[in-house]
Amino acid sequence: LTWSAHGLHYGIPNSILDDIKRGKHVVANVSRELIGKAKRTFNPVQVILVTAPIQILSTRLKSRGRESPPDITGRLTRQAQITANTTIVNDGSIETALNKFIIALTNS
Repeated sequence: LTWSAHGLHYGIPNSILDDIKRGKHVVANVSRELIGKAKRTFNPVQVILVTAPIQILSTRLKSRGRESPPDITGRLTRQAQITANTTIVNDGSIETALNKFIIALTNS
């Protein structure tokens, strides 16, 4: 699976197929637009959506310094409908979000 986003190119290596065949669980961070293809390719797939309120996202993106203000605005206003098995609102500490993520992984 490959995709482009924010002027960069990403991909999931084919080697994960071997891991899946051996019964291993694989975690991948993909574009929301790629979820349908991931489900068709790697069924079963559990979708964990990690999000935050728009003001927090804006502050985090600005602090990274990787995108211009217009790019950040475009990213924040772009909406993609996704159906997630679990949604984590990451509006607190990284430890809290990580614990929620681990719980979501162990419950899937």
